[in-house]
Amino acid sequence: MTVIVDAIIGAVTFGVISYISQPNMLGNNTYYFQIFGLLWSLPISYFFLLLIASKISTTAMMNLSRHIGLGAMLTIFTVYICLYMQGMDQSIIIIVNLLITILFIVLYFGFDIYKIV
Repeated sequence: MTVIVDAIIGAVTFGVISYISQPNMLGNNTYYFQIFGLLWSLPISYFFLLLIASKISTTAMMNLSRHIGLGAMLTIFTVYICLYMQGMDQSIIIIVNLLITILFIVLYFGFDIYKIV
């Protein structure tokens, strides 16, 4: 039953974000991507994941938080690389960001970072 409740909470939370972030929802708003960026980065998903981990233990919550923090730092690093590439072609920016993401995932699992508590 808790899986269904978690699924409903997650669906409603991300559904609201998706609904609000639609270009026509906010009218013909020139600030669409600024608003969408803020909605994406709000700790709504963190709260939802923390809620799920809280059903296991405080240790699970702390481990989750540590690795979310690591992921957030890597995301900030990637964001700055993207901002540095401002004058470049869109395709290059997307490819570089994809490669950085793949690199981080390979390093995370290759060095068993998830085992570090």
